[in-house]
Amino acid sequence: MAISSKKIYEYIVVHENQVDLSKATYSADLSSTDLDAETLRFHATMDRVVFKKPLEIVTRVLEANGYVINLENLLGCLDHFTLGAKVKLGDKFQPEQVAVPRNFMPCIQFELPNKSKKGFLLKQFYAEIESYEQEIARLQDGDGAKAGEKAKSREQLRRDIERLLADNSKLRSEVNDLTQKLSEAIKIQVTATRALESHNIIPPQLRMANVREISLRDRTLLLKSGRTNIPLPMILLQSLPEIGDPCLVHIADGKTIGAFFYHKPGRAFATEIAEVLFAGEGFCKVRDGRRKIFNLTPQNDLEQSILKNMRRGEKIMIHSIDGYMIRFEELTMPVEAHFAESVQEKIAMHQLEQVEEARVASESKAPRGKEREEG
Repeated sequence: MAISSKKIYEYIVVHENQVDLSKATYSADLSSTDLDAETLRFHATMDRVVFKKPLEIVTRVLEANGYVINLENLLGCLDHFTLGAKVKLGDKFQPEQVAVPRNFMPCIQFELPNKSKKGFLLKQFYAEIESYEQEIARLQDGDGAKAGEKAKSREQLRRDIERLLADNSKLRSEVNDLTQKLSEAIKIQVTATRALESHNIIPPQLRMANVREISLRDRTLLLKSGRTNIPLPMILLQSLPEIGDPCLVHIADGKTIGAFFYHKPGRAFATEIAEVLFAGEGFCKVRDGRRKIFNLTPQNDLEQSILKNMRRGEKIMIHSIDGYMIRFEELTMPVEAHFAESVQEKIAMHQLEQVEEARVASESKAPRGKEREEG
């Protein structure tokens, strides 16, 4: 940041992190051009150099200050050429703070070459050009080849080209065959779909769709049917499909009733019994057998209807995958009740086995204690 010599409260800022122009307004009163004799920094507000090319501005400033127009001086000025802003600040501004000016005007700034360091930048520029020329000459002469490495003969190169052309032709033929098979499969699928629709084999309430997105967190599938996106609650699923799997969606009165995935069985859910810790309006907290807690917020009307009937301490059946709860339901169906009874039976048998093992262990230790007392 450089302080202008005209007014003590006018600054030239060239770094974005030094100024905040969100509350500043454009001010034509800040129009100026100036050269700092100590730092050799020249600045000009944009109204003074409008429609001017950077090289034209640099050339005029160099000529006005007695510099020779050569490559060294031009490169030195353009290397420090910066777009900034001239701002007007109050007397409480500190240089280490972020300036919040009331007025500003865009400007340019660059440094004139230091005559005491004449020739340094130009030597560096020519050295880089010379290194490029040496590299080009080395590549043209073939000096970059490793010692002992022999170049392939013209006959070897010709044989390699013929082999690559043959491989390319074979691969292109395979690609054409696969493309033709894919095109035929697509045509067959489209024809079959149209035939089913034309003969009314598929009922009107069923639509053919594909899985587009899967959100385990929201417990929702997004199905794509033509140009229509259909959300499908996972509570209606018996297994988890994959993206791209086809299905038949059952829609009645604008609501999704279910979906049938006929391509593959899908990933099975992990089923277990959980306990309701808290049940309130629009929220429920349950804990599974491994004492993992799930916070449930209903994502659809069907989940909302199930949550309404839940009570604290009640046992429910949950279905999960990859650490996410996918489905939950009350233990009201006969199959579910049988599953719950079998789980409770396994737990009771495990507890009895532990008691029996503890009793046997205590009896086996008793005789050893008596022998030690007699000894």
